[in-house]
Amino acid sequence: MNISPCQFQIGRWLQAATCRDLDICKQQQSIVGDVRSRVTVWNPPPVGCLKINGARQTVDGVASCGGVIRNSNGAWIAGFSKFIGRCYVLEVEFWAVFEGFRCAKRFNVYKVIVELDNRDTIDVLSSNGRRYLYSSLFGSIKAIADDNWCVEYRHVYRESNCVADAMTRLFPLNSFEPRIFLYPPDEVLVFLHDDCRSA
Repeated sequence: MNISPCQFQIGRWLQAATCRDLDICKQQQSIVGDVRSRVTVWNPPPVGCLKINGARQTVDGVASCGGVIRNSNGAWIAGFSKFIGRCYVLEVEFWAVFEGFRCAKRFNVYKVIVELDNRDTIDVLSSNGRRYLYSSLFGSIKAIADDNWCVEYRHVYRESNCVADAMTRLFPLNSFEPRIFLYPPDEVLVFLHDDCRSA
């Protein structure tokens, strides 16, 4: 099978991202569970609410985003992963939120908690981002959130966002369309197990 230069470049980028994040998550798993505080573990949302965890991955200026939606029992509702390309950090985070909202709409639950490990993005979203009203993507996020949704934005540490981080690497090659996962992929099972133990 012939591999195009674009596929080769994306493959190298994906390999670098995977190695880096495996090292990070190995360091996280070495922390003794009893010592970790509640702010560094994933916590389920209240009953009747969904939680969207989003994340971004950027290697050599090339970005992707991913995320997961879970309910109050910690059960997997949906996951997503999207290749973006070259993009500003804040825009990549916006994509994670936007794709999370699009997934959540399919399940007719309009009360959501959005967690990201980028505090700047949370600050922008929580303050209605007046400086970013020119962004069509931010406008789309705001339009969804204002359409009879109850949305709360929260900052979390990366230790509690491992599932979303892992999802950023599962995007489809040669496509800008998001990849939707109705069942958890094998690549995130260990992190889901850790979240269930700590919740």
